[in-house]
Amino acid sequence: MGLGAMVLLLAAALAMSEPPRPAATNGPAATPGPGFAEARRSRVFWTLCAVQFCFFPSLLTVPLHLPAHGTDMGLAPGQAAVLLSLIGEASVAGPLAIGRLADTIGGRRAFALSLAGLVAALAALTLIQSPAALFAIVPLYGFSHGALFVVVSPTVAEYFGMRALGAIFGAILFSGTLGAAVGPILAGMLFDATGSYALAFGTLAAMAGLALGLVLSLPRRGTVPAL
Repeated sequence: MGLGAMVLLLAAALAMSEPPRPAATNGPAATPGPGFAEARRSRVFWTLCAVQFCFFPSLLTVPLHLPAHGTDMGLAPGQAAVLLSLIGEASVAGPLAIGRLADTIGGRRAFALSLAGLVAALAALTLIQSPAALFAIVPLYGFSHGALFVVVSPTVAEYFGMRALGAIFGAILFSGTLGAAVGPILAGMLFDATGSYALAFGTLAAMAGLALGLVLSLPRRGTVPAL
């Protein structure tokens, strides 16, 4: 299935046409927004890096450890695997809904709503004791999981424009991968030390809550202020 997806993605990428480019006489300045060097001196840039670092570990840790958490709570392996299917199904709705919403209310607010759903889902995973309750809360996590993959790029474009979007977005996403690289390992270590995923999910919920607070601290809709 993975190889088939790779072939289809490659074929789709090759079939895409080049986007229209600004007239050569206008020069690079025709594309609005600061350059990468200017953007990285702003508070908004580093705030978005911190936000990505705080919430991205959840997006890799939960899908990896959730089946084990389900079997620990009494689910059969097949039932625990269904939890991952629920994440996948709900994550389809997240990008569609939040992507449309971001066009209406702005990336900052849509970002905050996505993180609020993630915090609620992680807090619930920390507290619930019934395996049946997992099937009720996992769709909320899956919705937020999918939404957070689509809301970051338009939010970055709102603040910094399109001139250096690739470099700026790449640096912000890289900040998230630093946290995501150690999140699953630390969650496993916390489980080995405590015999429960409560502390691991609670830590992820706290980090996602910090990300939510940072997003709310961003300036309102518009481009990044002059530096």
